[in-house]
Amino acid sequence: MTYQRFRGSCHCQAVRYEAVFDLDAGTNRCNCSLCSKARAWFLFVKDDDFKLLAGESILSSYEWIPGGGPSRA
Repeated sequence: MTYQRFRGSCHCQAVRYEAVFDLDAGTNRCNCSLCSKARAWFLFVKDDDFKLLAGESILSSYEWIPGGGPSRA
């Protein structure tokens, strides 16, 4: 196994994180319309291998509204 450190974020960059994982262990590809365009992949990591770098305060209220969609005030 070869563990590497990777950084990622949500699409608007408000939530940023760092994770250590082994790509050889397997990943999954998201097929929603946004992720398909971004070629997004996901996997599961242990608590010790994940670090939230930014955005903790918005995680409980985060909601993505696609462009042109109704706003929720």
